[in-house]
Amino acid sequence: MRGKDQQKPLGEQLLLSAAKATLEDSVEQIDAQTLARLAAIRQSAVDAAMRKHSATAWFSRWILPMGGAATAMAVALVVFTLWVQPPGQDAAPVAVLEDLNILTGSEEIEFYQELEFYEWLAVNEQAAG
Repeated sequence: MRGKDQQKPLGEQLLLSAAKATLEDSVEQIDAQTLARLAAIRQSAVDAAMRKHSATAWFSRWILPMGGAATAMAVALVVFTLWVQPPGQDAAPVAVLEDLNILTGSEEIEFYQELEFYEWLAVNEQAAG
């Protein structure tokens, strides 16, 4: 702060000093009733900030970790489904992958509505060829 004060012109320094002295004098002359009102206003502001902080703290303490845990469980379920096959069902992971491709693909929904026709067509072309 001293470096900034020394860089200001002398007239500005004198004006700031006078303003500071006037404010300090006015603070010393505040009556007890005004001080009590200011203290009450300050306390209500601090209480409101604490209530707001406790609400957001609860959210960040409980909801965010639960969302992260739910996401981790969903990923674990997908990985488990893809790698663990029941005995005798070799095509199960392939079906899951096909469904995953449908969900993440960029094709229009009309393509998937006629998917059985395209599968039938591919089977018949193989049989004919």
